[in-house]
Formats: sequence, structure tokens, C-alpha cells
Amino acid sequence: MNAMKWKLRRSKRALGVELQTAVGFFGFCLMTSCLVAAAVDTPADLPHNNQWLNEHLLNSKAQPPFSFVYNGQGSNALLKAWPKKTETRQLDGGRTEYVVSWTDPKTGLQVRLEAQEFPESPVLEWTAYFKNGGQADTPILDSIQALDVSFPVVGQGVSTILYSKGCGGADTYGLQKKSLNQLETLRLSNDSGGKTIDTIPFFDIISGGSGLIGAVGWPGDWAIGFSRPTEAAIAVTAGMQGTNLSLHPSEEIRTPEVLLLPWQGDDIDAHNVLRRHVLKYHTPHYDGKPVVLPVSHLGWGGMKTSTSLKLIDQITERNLGFENFWMDAGWYGADRPVDEFQVFGREDWQLYVGDWRVNQVPHPEGRGLRPIADAAHANGMKLLLWFEPERAIVGTPLTMQHPDWFLGEVNWRYRRKRRAAGGKGQDVQFRQPGCPEIHDRFDLRRDR
Repeated sequence: MNAMKWKLRRSKRALGVELQTAVGFFGFCLMTSCLVAAAVDTPADLPHNNQWLNEHLLNSKAQPPFSFVYNGQGSNALLKAWPKKTETRQLDGGRTEYVVSWTDPKTGLQVRLEAQEFPESPVLEWTAYFKNGGQADTPILDSIQALDVSFPVVGQGVSTILYSKGCGGADTYGLQKKSLNQLETLRLSNDSGGKTIDTIPFFDIISGGSGLIGAVGWPGDWAIGFSRPTEAAIAVTAGMQGTNLSLHPSEEIRTPEVLLLPWQGDDIDAHNVLRRHVLKYHTPHYDGKPVVLPVSHLGWGGMKTSTSLKLIDQITERNLGFENFWMDAGWYGADRPVDEFQVFGREDWQLYVGDWRVNQVPHPEGRGLRPIADAAHANGMKLLLWFEPERAIVGTPLTMQHPDWFLGEVNWRYRRKRRAAGGKGQDVQFRQPGCPEIHDRFDLRRDR
């Protein structure tokens, strides 16, 4: 999910998605990071009650770990004046949920923070919700930060921020280190709203034997900011970019989910605490065991059917053990010649997103991808097919047949190329990604 302010109607879409959507990237952080932050006991000696939670959320005088601007006023002052209520309930697996809510007596805006505490773990996770409980549209709600905290700098050493590169080059997910001195800043973001090309939404702050591990649910156009206005602390903010909206009566939105792991002591201990947490709470389980991801052979979608069939035969003959035959982008769109192997900078797959007709030049005879699927199944594999249902390029059949399914243009990156290919080129998002008509459409196409 641009630098542009969201249009008012964009407020009808949730601001975030579950942290689980980004969990696949945790592995890179786990392998490359010495993770860090605030003041709690050593991970090997964890208390039963989370000290950070008590000090920063349940303490009646504490500043909430998120922020926003409402009707031109900052949330820090507003929330102090609004009535506050705290509720607690037990969840499965020994988890405890804390729901802290505030209500604006003038406009009826309800702000709710749902935080989870985990047994024998210093990890905290939370999501903020905003609901219009009034009878009229709310004033403008903007600058929503799902995370807004200050990390105290400890000791005399240089404070370091660790993060990883994205998937945009040969050094994919390579570890990056940035020292942050007073008055310096660092910004991590995904301005395209799509793939995490430049970086991923995870960070580690290291300072004098303590640190703060953080992660933000991957909702699209996210940003994480670090600043050091004083020598004594590093300010950290994170959330969706460009939030500027009004809520209709009864309308509700949410922020991305935030994971925070403050720790003190050994960084390897903290590393392992995070790894165990992810395996237990964010890895799919079947029959009580973590799911083991299948081993996949990745091929370009523009590869000719005949070439794919030869590859499947070779995989079987040489007993390579692949469980999936994965066909990446490039298999769809108008019938046209395409490169059989991906050529960066020359490919045109992005110009046809939303046109899920099989390109019959590399996949001829009107049989689509059926020969490849049949061959994969006959050789003990499954066919894994890439497609991108959450967006489409204007001018593709789906946008012409169902314009009411889409929000307005949010990305102009492909305008010139798409015009050259005969289309309009704006990149648009589904208006209601959860509506039954859209699900039915893709269920039908999946069965073919």
C-alpha cells in the first residue's frame, strides 16, 4: 500500500493487516540481527509480569505507545483529557489481552488499543482501532502512528540500528547497520506499497547491553522512522504513510499490528527469545507441529509450456525432490511474444496485472496451463501459480467489467509503458478485498 494523501473514501479500507503476513521475513532478521532494547529482565530470567507493559501501557500516567492527530490536535494531550477504560481477559495458550479505550465526548470517536501479553515472554503485540461512535462524520484523523515510543540510550557506546535490505538485488536481505548520533535520523519505508524492494519492516536498536526489537505488520505503504533529538533517547515511530481521513458514523479502521521485544543482557538470548516466539505464535501449526514449507522449483511464467514440461521430466529423472513446480509472473495478459526467461528491465508482467487470461504465445493450443499442471501432478508435485488479486492495471478486462470493485488510481509508475502497450496505465486497488463477488471471481479462475 504513496506519498499522496489518502482520498476520503480510502478511509473505508483497513489500515493494516495481521503481523502474520510479514512473518515470513522474520527468518532474515533472526539470521542476521543482534536484537535489542528498553528495560526488562534478561530473557533467560523472565518475570511473569511484563515490566514494559506495566510501565508504558497499564500505568495511568504513561504515554500510550501509539499516536495520531485529530482535528489538528496531538493525541498525547487529547487522550489525557478523554475518559479511559481498561479491560483484561484471558486468551488461549496462556495469553492475556488488555483492551485500553478512550472516547472523545464531543465527537464520539472511540480509540481502542488491543495488546497481548504472552506467557514467559517479554514480547508484546498490539493493534490500535479507531471507530466513529457519533452521528456525523468525524473531523480529520491523520498522522496515525501504530508505534510511537522513546528508547533510552544506555552507556557511553554508540547506539546502532540494525535492519535488513529488501528483495531488490544480489544482496537480498543483507544486514545493514546504522549508528545514530544526536540530531541524526533514519527512515525505512516501502514507498511502492508492493514488494519490499528496499527494506523490510523489522528493526533492532542496540545500546549498551540493552535493546529494542520491533516489527510492523506488512500492510503495504509502511514507514518506520528513527530520530535522536537528544543524547539520552532514540524516538521510534511506525505506521502507514499519508493517513489523512474522516470516518463516517459506525465506520472503523485499524493500524498495522506492532510487535515489540524490549530486553536487557545478551543479544543472542534476545535473538532466541524472538525466534521461539515466532515459531510458537506466528508459524502455522498442524497436529501440534510447525508447518514445514515445501521445496519449490521456481520458473518464469513466460517460459514456454514445452520447456516447463522438459524441466518437470528432468526433476523427476534426477530425483531432485522438488514438491512444487512454481510458475512466477509473466504467464498472463494479452497474447504476445515474451522472453522465456526473466530479463530485468525488459519484462512487461507488471503492465498486465489484473488480466489473468493465459498468454497463448508461450502457452499455446488453447489449453492454458493445464498441461503443466497435469505433468506436475503426474510426477508427484503441485503447481504453485503466482498472481496478484489485490490490484489491477486500468484498462485490463477486470477494471473495465467491474469498475465499482476498484479504488481510484494510487500508483502511476506504469503509465507511460502501459500507454505504449495500448492501456491507460494507472495501478488501482480493490475497493472491498473481502467482498463475496471478488472472492467468487478468483475461486472460479483458480478452478480452471
